[in-house]
Amino acid sequence: MNISYIWAVFIIGIAVLAYLLLGGFKAVIKTDFFRFPELLCLILFLIWLNILESVWRVEFISTVFSPR
Repeated sequence: MNISYIWAVFIIGIAVLAYLLLGGFKAVIKTDFFRFPELLCLILFLIWLNILESVWRVEFISTVFSPR
C-alpha cells in the first residue's frame, strides 16, 4: 500500500480506540483471553515446523553432498 508510516499508525490507533470505545475494555480482555491459546498453539506449531524443516534440510544436504 502506498501509505506513510505515520498515517498507518494513526489509522490503526483510531481503529483500536473505536474498538475499545464500542466494546469496552472488558470486551477486549475477554477476546484476548480466548485468542491467547489459539495464538500460542500457532506459535508452537510454527516453531515445531521450523525445527522439522531444519532437520530435513540437514538430512537432505548430507545425503546429496556426501562423498561416495
